[in-house]
Amino acid sequence: MALSDIAIRSAKAQDKPLMMNDGSGLRLIVRPSGKKTWQLRYRFADQPVTTNLGDYPRITLAMARAIRADVKDKIAQGIDPSLKEGEVTKDEQFETVAARWLSGQVPNWKPAHALRVSNRLYDDVFPELGHLRTRDITSKQVLTMLRKIEDRGALDVARRVRQTLSAIFRFAIIEELATVDPAAPVIDAMMRKPRQKHNPYLRDTEVTAFLHRLNAYSGDRVTQLGIRFHLLTMVRSQEARFAKKVEFEGKMWRIPAHRMKEGLEHLVPLSPQAQVVVEELCSLNDSEWLLPSPYLGKPISENTLIGAIYRMDYKGRLTVHGLRRTASTILNESGLFHFDAIERQLAHVPKDTVRAAYNAAQYLPKRIEMMNWWGDWIETAENRAKTDLTDLLGPNSQDDFPLLGEDVLLGDDVLLV
Repeated sequence: MALSDIAIRSAKAQDKPLMMNDGSGLRLIVRPSGKKTWQLRYRFADQPVTTNLGDYPRITLAMARAIRADVKDKIAQGIDPSLKEGEVTKDEQFETVAARWLSGQVPNWKPAHALRVSNRLYDDVFPELGHLRTRDITSKQVLTMLRKIEDRGALDVARRVRQTLSAIFRFAIIEELATVDPAAPVIDAMMRKPRQKHNPYLRDTEVTAFLHRLNAYSGDRVTQLGIRFHLLTMVRSQEARFAKKVEFEGKMWRIPAHRMKEGLEHLVPLSPQAQVVVEELCSLNDSEWLLPSPYLGKPISENTLIGAIYRMDYKGRLTVHGLRRTASTILNESGLFHFDAIERQLAHVPKDTVRAAYNAAQYLPKRIEMMNWWGDWIETAENRAKTDLTDLLGPNSQDDFPLLGEDVLLGDDVLLV
């Protein structure tokens, strides 16, 4: 039965403590000394809790009932009633939630990526948001934190951090530690990344002039062949720079997974023209590297090939990666090959591809045909250019090839050689 003020005032001390229940865990204890104390019992997180609310009459019956109602309301919201105002449990703190989310992701990531994500959280996010209750974090607080990253010019990092925060908040919602993702709407308020400039590349009508410059290049032979190798194989710079001779198996180049951007083994069919380049490179030295540096037994540096392209007067007009785009553009514009086969040869793996189901040999017969076609296309362009120059300069033109910087007219184009 519920208590009344009259019953409480008239309650007399006894030899043993007297328990007077008001219901829903609230009771008054009348001690042998005559002291009357309010006590509340409840369960939180499946654990029984008993707490003293204060003494009567300083804490009246109405006040005790109000405290009981507040405790029940907090429990319904998943809030620990024992916490002081503004106090946050460790389990509710954003840093704890984020760390649990991170531990679940790391096994599926490359170590380098896991380290980058972890460093961003500990360096940029946790100092600002880590101590806050996850469910209380607002979009304004998220944006304020991201602004500090943007202010140092790291716009791409800021956008990646926002993506990470969204993933963490979605995890928190599943764990019932948050109700919304405050990082989601922030994207519209972030600084926009400047429009990316694509690597300069060659149009099909420009390849002939470039091949003449390449043939006239008087620098290191490995460098010259390295540029031709890039053009014929369509690979990324790192994949070629660190290529080892043991990876080449006749008509096929098998690039190990650890050197690929997507972390998956990649097969490169070698056209007859590419095979000739590989054979000559292998015969030039006894290094393990296909493209060795002349110093210290290392592969060529990342600046070697681009430096040669600049010396050929293509600075601002072509990059090493642009050779890859050149091949992709011409193959797509030919209309002879399916887009998926070209993309797979470029090692562009769809984001929704399941890694376990990835097949390095997918479209391989068509890719072999395509790479042979591409080798023939390069050879034809080169032969056509030689014919044009011979007609223009005479049969001995190749022996008297103009110096770099002079102009030679080829049909409607000016060939800078």
